[in-house]
Amino acid sequence: MRDKRKYSEMNKGELAFRLINISFSIIMSLTCFIYFLILIITKEDPTNRKWTTIGMTLLCLIPVVLEFIVKYRLSNMIYLFFNIFVFAAGFTGSVLYVYDKWPDYDKLIHFVFGYVGGIIGMILICKLSDYDSLKPLFICLVCFLVSMGCGALWECFEYLADNLMGQTSQGVPIEIPGGGTIVSLADTIEDLYANLFGAVLFSIHFVLHRITGKNLLMGSIIDDFKRDFQ
Repeated sequence: MRDKRKYSEMNKGELAFRLINISFSIIMSLTCFIYFLILIITKEDPTNRKWTTIGMTLLCLIPVVLEFIVKYRLSNMIYLFFNIFVFAAGFTGSVLYVYDKWPDYDKLIHFVFGYVGGIIGMILICKLSDYDSLKPLFICLVCFLVSMGCGALWECFEYLADNLMGQTSQGVPIEIPGGGTIVSLADTIEDLYANLFGAVLFSIHFVLHRITGKNLLMGSIIDDFKRDFQ
């Protein structure tokens, strides 16, 4: 979802919101890059996080690259959700080692990701179809399924990261008799359950918005997504 307006066409509140989003992305990216340099210079990286930090450096800059190079401007609402999730999941969880210090934090992030996955589903609906012509039950079902699909793709990504870059996002490998290691499937299943609960929360939020007819923030989110397709 993009905002086609020029900066001069935004009101003061929208412009301030935009600049805060951009500044936050740049600060996160610079912080990650500095931390990456520290890991390289000191050669002290017991948890093998240098590739995570350089990956986060690039990830944080994606909206900035879209904004100024590709000239594709994300809407403020999508940009905000992107920043919040990247900060919580990538910067705080991976770069600052919170996943290692507090194991339950991983489940919290997967729960939040389940809700965010519902928002991704809403973006697709508003982009590919006429939201107002669709039945609420269909919208709710699509958002739920998109969320669960995103959760499954994320687990595939974690599996690849663990095997290609020596990470432990799906649990610490356990040595087995006779040689070799194995990783328990429990972490993956628990992550998917956490994603499920987040998707259910989004569904409840959407249903309450439609039944009560009140904004409940869901209305503002949907209006923001629909803006460029009306």
